[in-house]
Amino acid sequence: MKDSQLSNISVFMDLVNWPTEEECWEICETMLIQQGATHQQKVSYNAFITRELHNVIYQLFAFENKVGLDLSSTFKVSCKNVVVKKCILLNNDIETITPDNIEPNASNARILRSSLVSPVYLTLSFEMHNADKVEKEEIQNMLLCYVPVMVGSIMNNKHTKYNICDDGYFILGGNEKCIIAQERKIDREVLVTGNKCVFKDPLFEYTWHLELKKDTSTSKNMIEIVTKHGTCDVAVVFAALGVQEKEIFPVLTKTQTILWKERSPQERLHYYKSIFPEKEDISIKHFFNNCSVKQLLYMTYCLSMKKNNFCRDHIGFKRVENVSELLIAVLQKSLNRVVQSFKKRIINYINRNPGKKMIKGVTRALDSRVCTEAFFYSLSTGNWPSRGRNSKIRTGVAQSRSNYNFSSILSQARRIHTGDEKRSIIDQREVRGEHFGYLAPYDTAEGKSCGINKHFATLTTVSIEFDDNVIEKYLEDKNINTYNITIGEPYLIIVNGCVRAQAKDAEHLVFIAKELRQYRRVGIIDKGVSILLQRKSINIRTDSGRILRPLFVLENLYAEVRSRKPSLVFEDLLQQGIIEYIDAREEDSLLVAPDFQVPHLYECTHAELHKTLSLSMNTNTQAPFCNHNQGPRVTYQNAMAKQSQSEIPQNYRDLLYTRSHYIYYGQKPLASTKLGSVPGMPAASGLNAIVAIMPFLGYNQEDSIVVNQAFLDRGGYRTLDVKTFSYSGSEQISKRPAKEPWKRSETTKFKNIDDDGLPTPGNYLHKDDIILSKYEEDEDAVLHDTSVKAKDKHGIVERVIVGHGRRRRKGEGEESAKINIMTYEMRVPEIGDKFAVRIIFFNTFQIPFSNQTLVTTCTKRCNFYDFSRRGLTFHRSRAQQGDAAGYHHEPSCNSYAHDNRTFTGMLCVETGLLQW
Repeated sequence: MKDSQLSNISVFMDLVNWPTEEECWEICETMLIQQGATHQQKVSYNAFITRELHNVIYQLFAFENKVGLDLSSTFKVSCKNVVVKKCILLNNDIETITPDNIEPNASNARILRSSLVSPVYLTLSFEMHNADKVEKEEIQNMLLCYVPVMVGSIMNNKHTKYNICDDGYFILGGNEKCIIAQERKIDREVLVTGNKCVFKDPLFEYTWHLELKKDTSTSKNMIEIVTKHGTCDVAVVFAALGVQEKEIFPVLTKTQTILWKERSPQERLHYYKSIFPEKEDISIKHFFNNCSVKQLLYMTYCLSMKKNNFCRDHIGFKRVENVSELLIAVLQKSLNRVVQSFKKRIINYINRNPGKKMIKGVTRALDSRVCTEAFFYSLSTGNWPSRGRNSKIRTGVAQSRSNYNFSSILSQARRIHTGDEKRSIIDQREVRGEHFGYLAPYDTAEGKSCGINKHFATLTTVSIEFDDNVIEKYLEDKNINTYNITIGEPYLIIVNGCVRAQAKDAEHLVFIAKELRQYRRVGIIDKGVSILLQRKSINIRTDSGRILRPLFVLENLYAEVRSRKPSLVFEDLLQQGIIEYIDAREEDSLLVAPDFQVPHLYECTHAELHKTLSLSMNTNTQAPFCNHNQGPRVTYQNAMAKQSQSEIPQNYRDLLYTRSHYIYYGQKPLASTKLGSVPGMPAASGLNAIVAIMPFLGYNQEDSIVVNQAFLDRGGYRTLDVKTFSYSGSEQISKRPAKEPWKRSETTKFKNIDDDGLPTPGNYLHKDDIILSKYEEDEDAVLHDTSVKAKDKHGIVERVIVGHGRRRRKGEGEESAKINIMTYEMRVPEIGDKFAVRIIFFNTFQIPFSNQTLVTTCTKRCNFYDFSRRGLTFHRSRAQQGDAAGYHHEPSCNSYAHDNRTFTGMLCVETGLLQW
């Protein structure tokens, strides 16, 4: 295109009314309100429960075996249908009957100390092939297991959200559990590392790789297949399969192939079986699933030409194991045990009872406890198996939900574990350039986990598995060459690392890439499919675990704004193809503009939605002006924000956490951020306090503060301390120990206990008072007082919840009880309490002073050089903005993209806070 034409396009694009910064943020806000902070967990779980669960069951429950005394009959088993029914409340330890009017939701599961699960039922078909006839039998509604239900998923869509991350977790026995995303290396990709080339399929049982070596006699390169049994020249495979010499790389391998073709098939097979002793013939199926010999040729080409070099720390060569992949790993391991046990039991039943129907043997052979207990064990302990034959146990995958405050919950919901914290590898902890927009640069843990526990950037999500047969069907319908592929020539089309087709020329290749991207934008193929046009080839990825982020498509946005004002709803723009999801490797071939004011915008293909989206949600919420401070200070602020006390939630009486602290009179920060003002974010996690900074006379103690006693008397920093006492057992609950001589406590300690042994709601329990009166009888029929004192659960009794039933385990059949007692009290700040002022100050409460003894000043001016030098620019901007917002009686929203320091300075001059 000529320069004059480019200049005309530039003029037209400059005249267009692009979306303003406020309108771009409104688009992001609609996405946050609609999808929340746990969208990637919910989408992944929905894919598991609707598709992946069924696929695994269909695959494993399909086998056949020889039966009978002479093994003349064939017994076949197949799964015809899988039904996941609506969620229920399950009590593992006590068998209680849940009334029909109690809805199975998160609140009731916490109150009743139950688990939120869904039963999975199977329909199995059996065929007995005898010499003269075929007997068929079908058994329906066989219970396979109970699958844990994620709160807020399609199995629990009636859940009421109270904040932006109030879903995406599981409830087991009344305890909230969440799954932390795990990072792993990419699979189904040709990876070249040094002199090795690997193509790994997680579902393929054989492990092997290609290795490039030099022949000592000719000093030429040759390629060998390396296995645990030894090395095999790849030329043997090419000779047996009749590969053309022009497609073979390098030259020495081509020469060796010609020599092996001259030998007999028996010689080739004898040599091949010395390396692969289990194989009966030379076949490409020993190396790949559903791939042709072209894949092996492509690997030799990449290895000899050093293409697809693998970088261990590049985000494009990594994948995120989310909820779906992790639950599949548990299901596959446990279901293999179920199938093997089922197969053994049913065959024994058939051999012993050849004339009877199989329904009795089947009902006894299928054990529904194996998979259920596997799910519960992994979610309860965090010990998680890996997928594959040689699976290793990982720890810390599932964690108890961090319910201390909103920031800790939000951080845990957006966290990703990226490596081994025990290994001192610096590269895996670094912030790399390709992390921009995908992983947050500041939000990470301190200490040995620094750089290991990363966080997703705002609005990022994770791709789910998409069927690559759809792409192959497209290639067939468009009559693209899928058979006569020539390795070594350009214009290859690669799907998930496998060579599938070859375009005619460069124009044809570009046309295919544009058409596939158009299909993605309009929703014909999944929004998360990656289409990379680079180095005269198209690389298409449909696998799960790729981190995606949304970008404006400038071509489509330009066409929209020329005709009318575009919608400001994220989902509408995504459906129209104006916004699309991009992964890191596809972004390498794009030109992304940071905003619409950059010069030469017409040369760009995409544009950022908003500048703040490269940060994590915690940084965007808690740290205004974070671009005016050094990175470690922002990291400290993110850590301290997780220790603050949030506002009282609306449903705090239904949470029943072991202990919770909520601030009574929380306030919205005067210097807040855009994300902090989104509906669903907490309004407060602290108070706006007036602080005098004095660098002298610190009462011989550093980093401490003096607090006005009148401020404390008016309710400053008072908190609500909520505690829950839980009991589950078979002891007798009664007030009888208070009247018997064998009691262990004084009678006055039972004053708040009713005749049923439970405390009366509304009464105050001291530390030495009895919170639960009970006793037990030993083997000699002697009664013992086992009453429990309140201790740290002291306070006003708020709720008492009791459930009765018969025990399922450890004394099966005994009458047992579940009891939850909720207490609360108000807490006043004490000496030694911790206070933090955003990033700069970290103080402890030293001593309260009255108004008469506090320092007063007659001026409103402040010397900003009294601040610590490590955060002077940041704190000056934030303090000025907070003061100006206080004088104008409204909070001011800022982030590093909303740099209104000039406007803030003008407000400070007007109010007298600054002289210039």
